[in-house]
Amino acid sequence: VLRRVPGDDFAVAVVNGSRGKATVVKDDPRGLCLSFWWGEGAEDDRLPIHLLAGLPRPQTAR
Repeated sequence: VLRRVPGDDFAVAVVNGSRGKATVVKDDPRGLCLSFWWGEGAEDDRLPIHLLAGLPRPQTAR
């Protein structure tokens, strides 16, 4: 969670589970305090991912 301030919200999900929204409640040196809202009965319209591959940039492949 980068560059979020109290009051900001963003999408969250649990692997193979629920999806919803999180809101930053408090930000202090010890960490973030978040409030979650999990969507009930949200239809999953995403296709399953069976393989995720990446290629290194040429500078890092040496």
